[in-house]
Formats: sequence, C-alpha cells, structure tokens
Amino acid sequence: MIIVNYLKLLRVKHYIKNVLVFIPLFFSQNFTDIALFKNVLWGGHRFA
Repeated sequence: MIIVNYLKLLRVKHYIKNVLVFIPLFFSQNFTDIALFKNVLWGGHRFA
C-alpha cells in the first residue's frame, strides 16, 4: 500500500507521457542537436 502511494506521488503516468515526447528525437538520431533537444525538453515540460 505504501509503494502505491509513493508511485502516485511520483506521477509515473506523466513520466510515460514524457518518454513519448522523446521517442522521435531518439529514433531520428538527432539527440546530439542542442536546439532540438531544448525543444523536446520544453515540449516535455509543457506536456506534463
């Protein structure tokens, strides 16, 4: 029961959504491009 409460506090569902934002950047192999990485970080922040 305690673990479930901690997982709710960590908002694991939102982490999964944010991974979906990073997937296109990863598969395009442009994750070393700083401008694209900043845009994805901004999008992940706005999506959460």
